[in-house]
Amino acid sequence: MVLNYMKEVCLRFTSAVANTMMHDENRWTDHTHQSLLSVLDKEELSSLDGQIKNVQSQLEERKKSLRHLQYEHSSKTALPKTVELAKEIGRVKSENETTLSALVPFRGEPGGQSTITPMSAEDIQRIDKDFIRWRKDWVDRRKIYKESVCNCI
Repeated sequence: MVLNYMKEVCLRFTSAVANTMMHDENRWTDHTHQSLLSVLDKEELSSLDGQIKNVQSQLEERKKSLRHLQYEHSSKTALPKTVELAKEIGRVKSENETTLSALVPFRGEPGGQSTITPMSAEDIQRIDKDFIRWRKDWVDRRKIYKESVCNCI
C-alpha cells in the first residue's frame, strides 16, 4: 500500500522534472522546475505516517516470528539424523562398557566384594601427620624466600 503510493509520488516527481540539459560553461546540467512538483496535503502526510507505523509494527512482528522459526529450525537441525542414531547408540554403549570395566576394581564383581581395600584409620592419621609436617616446612621455606626477596629489594 505504502509502496504503491510511493511509486505514484515518484511518477509525479519524474514527470515534473524537466529533462532539459543546458550547456553552461562546457558542462551539461540538469534543471528541475520545482513549480511543477506536487505538494502533499497535511492529511495525506499524516495518513502516510500512520501507514508507515503500521508497516513498521508488522515488520517487528514478522522479525519476531522469523527469529522464533530460526530458533526452531536450528534446534531441529541440531538433533541427530535417524540414519546416524544407530552409530551414536553403538558409540555410547561402547563408552559405557569401557567406563564400567574401569570401575570394576573399585566396585567389585556383581554380588562380590571390592578387590580394593579402603584405607585404615592408622594410614589416614599417618598421611595427615605427613601433610602437616610438609606444610609446615613449606610455610617456613616460603617465609625465608619472602624475607630474602624483601632484603634484596
